[in-house]
Amino acid sequence: MGLPTDPLPDPIDLSSDDRDAAASMLAQTVMTGGNDALPALVTALSQSGFAIYGPGETVAVRPGGADQGFFFEAWQVRSMLGAVGPRKHVSVPIGGLAAGVLAAVPSLKDEPIAQFLVDGIVENAQSDDPSLRLWARFIIELGKLPHSYPSYDLLARPDVNTVHFDAIQLALIAHRLAADLAAAVGANLAVATPRKGWFFLPIVYADEPCVPTGPRPTPTATRSAFGQLIRTITAPGRAIDRAVSPSIENWLDYQNLALMFSALKVDVEIEGGPPLRRTKTTAPGEPRKIRAKVSLDGVPLEWFNCYRAWVNSRGRELRDSPRSNGPVANVAVEFDLDGQAIVRIPLSAPADQRGLPGGTRTDDQGIARLAVEGVPQDRDLREPAREQRRTAAVSVSATVKASDLLTRSHPTEGIASTDFVHEWVTEQEFTIDVPYRFEVIDWSDTPGRWTGTITVVETAVITSSGEGPFNRAAESWQQTETTQVSVQVTETTEDDSTGGSLHASMKGRVEGRYNRQKTFAGWKVDSCGSIKNRRMNNTSREAATGSGEGDSTITVSVFDDGTYLVAASTGDLVMPVTGRVDGELEVLRTRGQDCYVDVRTDGRDFAPTQRTIGGLIQAAGMIDPRNVNVLKGSTTEEKTPPATVAGEGGTAKWVKTTTWELQRR
Repeated sequence: MGLPTDPLPDPIDLSSDDRDAAASMLAQTVMTGGNDALPALVTALSQSGFAIYGPGETVAVRPGGADQGFFFEAWQVRSMLGAVGPRKHVSVPIGGLAAGVLAAVPSLKDEPIAQFLVDGIVENAQSDDPSLRLWARFIIELGKLPHSYPSYDLLARPDVNTVHFDAIQLALIAHRLAADLAAAVGANLAVATPRKGWFFLPIVYADEPCVPTGPRPTPTATRSAFGQLIRTITAPGRAIDRAVSPSIENWLDYQNLALMFSALKVDVEIEGGPPLRRTKTTAPGEPRKIRAKVSLDGVPLEWFNCYRAWVNSRGRELRDSPRSNGPVANVAVEFDLDGQAIVRIPLSAPADQRGLPGGTRTDDQGIARLAVEGVPQDRDLREPAREQRRTAAVSVSATVKASDLLTRSHPTEGIASTDFVHEWVTEQEFTIDVPYRFEVIDWSDTPGRWTGTITVVETAVITSSGEGPFNRAAESWQQTETTQVSVQVTETTEDDSTGGSLHASMKGRVEGRYNRQKTFAGWKVDSCGSIKNRRMNNTSREAATGSGEGDSTITVSVFDDGTYLVAASTGDLVMPVTGRVDGELEVLRTRGQDCYVDVRTDGRDFAPTQRTIGGLIQAAGMIDPRNVNVLKGSTTEEKTPPATVAGEGGTAKWVKTTTWELQRR
């Protein structure tokens, strides 16, 4: 996240005008995290028509298209990355925004508000307005990525009740929704809200370092993103509630609340540290606890005052300040265990340690626990049992209201009775999802499973050159012939170890490739009529390729002294070979009494042939004591074939490289 005063990076220069592809790339980069996440987010906001303001009146990043007056503060943009990503994900159901619309316009109680919101996003995904299109596509692509809660594709029209928005999606939607509504009904509310214009977008005028000293623009929503919703709200005869204007402010406060949750930590660990051990018998493995601690941590964030000032802003009439840094008690926590059939929740676990929805809440130390144990084996394993390192996972979801972060003890305390719309905001539930993976020691008395490849590459290079008598002719040629054979392990048929020795047999698939390239260049001196002692050139190019595949048998033998031998048969691998030769030859011709040089060209395909590869591939080495289940190495052999291969004045070189990497799991 950096610091609030850190300059923002420049937007990424998109290489294509394809907004859909750009949205997909930017969404994946943001959610992956790392150094590229912030530039990708800045680009997505800019290309969606938003400006980003820094300190004072500085425009840190200008919109990629027409400036519509929508903007974020730089600290808000950085905060978004603290609320999303691979390690923590803050989200809220779409019903939260729908509830805000209903709070402002109660007469919409029978309208499908959530569906209207989805329809607006989906419709603009096909917009001819580049900014609106990327805005919608970016929201859609963020939802398609695998989060801790189920992913979804708005274009596939999912059940709206399953849709969650993360902090970035929420910010993008809230800005457009507020601007659309303000532009549509603002004239009706000017008298009702004389202290603020209906285009007012609330900004967090916080303590340093987040104080903007200059004015900010007003939004100009020239084109509605949520047309059906706005048309429904402004339909003839619809009573527009006087709370619409403060509701507009609250929707933007709503997105700031999501950013405030970037200061909320959910730390997950297995008590006593990993790994958890499974037994070799039908008895359960060791009992352990997975602990989730929920706490506020504003110390590392200089901008915690940005959130604090928002909560205490006069216009919100909140009587209490945020909790101090430290644990947050009485937070609902759910544990979703993916035990991979090796870890389970004990039946005897207390009710508050079973991860049941609504059954687990944090204690005074902000801690909630899930009881786990190793799953019993189906039978008592035979010795010697082989150790296996495996992985289980748990997804921890903490559900928190903004009111939980205040010092008041009851949800309805601390809010002025006249601020009924804002009560909707502070009582909204946000979900913080944190994935946690942990190692499990398991056992097996069945053969180990082998994977890997063995590859042999043989290359022969032959060159030859010579001159005729009296320097009247010469020729040279070079041929490079390459044969590559790869064996891929497909199945383990035997794995037997005794003491320090081991013998394993495997089935495999062998694939061969052959390539030959040959070039020839020659000349001779000839004369005809007025053409005397002319050097006549003769060149040709030859290429041949082939490939084939078949079955292989692989064996591995490990001896007591730590040495090993790997062998793989290639059978009689037959590779059909095809090729072509093309050449150019200069000749002297006569036309009447005149002589001239003619160039003859010729090309022909070779008749198909076969190349058979047979024999045994072998490799030997020494076990690495730091990684005894991996056999890895490479050897290279070189030799010079007999002189008769290249002929007088020629050279020949043959190189064979064998590479292997096999792993026992």
